[in-house]
Amino acid sequence: MRAYAFLSLISRIGDAAFGWLRRRPTPSMRSLALVIAEERGIKLPEQTLRSFSKTREFLNRYAYYKIG
Repeated sequence: MRAYAFLSLISRIGDAAFGWLRRRPTPSMRSLALVIAEERGIKLPEQTLRSFSKTREFLNRYAYYKIG
C-alpha cells in the first residue's frame, strides 16, 4: 500500500509540475501545420497535432519563420 501511495503522490506532483508539456496546440498552430504538411507533401502524424511542443517543433522546422 505504501508503494501505491508514493507512486500516486509522484504522479500528482508530475502532473502539477509538467502539465504544460501536455497542453494542446492552438487552433491556429494546428491549421498552419496541416497546410504546411499538405503543401510540402509531408506526412503529419496525429500525435504531432495533439502536442503543443511537437506541433511547435514541426512549425519551427518547416514554416517560413520560427515561432518564439
